[in-house]
Amino acid sequence: MSFNPNAMMKKQFEKMISQRFGSVDNMMNDMSKFAGNNPTLKNALDLYKKGDTDQLHQIQQNVFNEKHLSPDGIIQKFLGL
Repeated sequence: MSFNPNAMMKKQFEKMISQRFGSVDNMMNDMSKFAGNNPTLKNALDLYKKGDTDQLHQIQQNVFNEKHLSPDGIIQKFLGL
């Protein structure tokens, strides 16, 4: 099964971000504080800020493979699908 986010899901994520953080900048500030000494998360946040989606995708694949997780399963569980 391949999960492809659609416009409705994108709106749900944007709504959740705005309700929780107020803005993407606020979310990024909170995530930076949360990262603490986690080099993988710090690297991912830096890549996001630079707009390097290829490297972000590679990190995501590596973490999910290492932890035996499925992006589809996590998103579906998160959204209650």
